[in-house]
Amino acid sequence: MGPVLSQSHPDVDNVFDKKQMRAAEVFDMNQYLFWMEAFFNGKYPDLAWELYGDRLKNVVNTRIGHEVSADHPNRARVIDELAGLSMLSTSMGNVTDMGWPITPYGLEDLLVRWTNTYSNLPPIYITENGAAYDDGISEDGEIHDDRRILYLNDHLIAILSAMKRGADIRGYMQWSMMDNFEWAVGYAKRFGIVHVDYQTQKRTIKDSGHWYRKTIEENGRNLKERTVDFA
Repeated sequence: MGPVLSQSHPDVDNVFDKKQMRAAEVFDMNQYLFWMEAFFNGKYPDLAWELYGDRLKNVVNTRIGHEVSADHPNRARVIDELAGLSMLSTSMGNVTDMGWPITPYGLEDLLVRWTNTYSNLPPIYITENGAAYDDGISEDGEIHDDRRILYLNDHLIAILSAMKRGADIRGYMQWSMMDNFEWAVGYAKRFGIVHVDYQTQKRTIKDSGHWYRKTIEENGRNLKERTVDFA
């Protein structure tokens, strides 16, 4: 048993921009150090006390990498309210149907960072990784969700790279097996590698499902190096 965290690395356009770097510092503390320092070192970061103050005494989940800024509309309200900084609500690069940026390198960097920072880090299990793409049934009766295959391929490549760099990763769970109810948007987005007809409940394995089975059977030997330019 262990904690399941949703963490993100901050990306900035200009490392020489003091406002952007401050935004990244605050975002990184809020998404990452706040939790990891508490779990592994038994304390909150100094920046958390600086921003939150006495709120920490009363109580104050990677999915993706996030671009941060001092000027753009904000989704992480705590940053806006307490530091006057913000996180971009839209990505500058490719996104899934949820509007989430695609950053496999962010996952790798996060895994390596955990490994290098905390000597008492337990084995890592990635309990949710996947993408929403609304690919329907084609005339041939199949679901050709090539984008999901590319997404999974590149994230698995990133995980293997992190392992080569020392990360002790023991398990990986693709999200999700079947199209299902998403907590924020209901049935509007499809994450599954198995298509579900919500009216008839008929299940159809998508191309990604067949690909994922092959990936397991071949122990990843079918993976291709970085198939998409995500920049």
